[in-house]
Amino acid sequence: LRAALAQHPVLRVFVRWRDVETRGRTAAAHGVQVRLSDDEGRLISAAKSVAVMVAALTLHAAYDFSEVVAVDGSYDPEHSVRAWSGTPTPATAWGAYDGRCFHGGALPPASGNHAAELVAIHATLARVPDDARVLLLCDCQGAMSAIESVWRGASGGAAHDENATARGKAVTVVDAIVRRRRAMGDAGGTVVFLYTPAHSGGISANAYADAAAKAHLGAPPCEPDLQLSTS
Repeated sequence: LRAALAQHPVLRVFVRWRDVETRGRTAAAHGVQVRLSDDEGRLISAAKSVAVMVAALTLHAAYDFSEVVAVDGSYDPEHSVRAWSGTPTPATAWGAYDGRCFHGGALPPASGNHAAELVAIHATLARVPDDARVLLLCDCQGAMSAIESVWRGASGGAAHDENATARGKAVTVVDAIVRRRRAMGDAGGTVVFLYTPAHSGGISANAYADAAAKAHLGAPPCEPDLQLSTS
């Protein structure tokens, strides 16, 4: 049964795995071990997970998604890393889970959770083919609103400079997401966002993405690559 579920882009992201919730599983990059904490595991709501899964399946019937990915960010003032100045600074990281692999990375210190959510979205879109049909499960309404605002032309990218985490780069993370989304659309791809409940009483897919983000808090921080994918 699990083998069959693993072939379905929606269902596989909602499957819970014993190794992830006990021993941990190695992420795709940095070799970090991703493990869902016991507390986070107990807080997962089966009812909310099923409700979001049903919504995702309904969207899948319309869009025939090739990828369904949960994304999340983590900002931990108690998990300090040394910034370029040498001063201990709160760590920030992003994570993503697609039902097959964990992805993630650490951002420049004190980038903040909002930026991490945006970088998780951009990194996911940059990783998939141009013609991919992607459903993103996200628990950050602020990030989705910022993207939608620029996508619909409500404001220019300059209004979102506070979301840029790459020092010295003119393009912001929000602008990079919108550009990538448009490039995918031109190639026959599509990107759909679905809001999901947050961690406390949230859904399993995003709890796994959150675990991936937290696992990368101790990874070497680096600025995100905001260049468009050439896949």
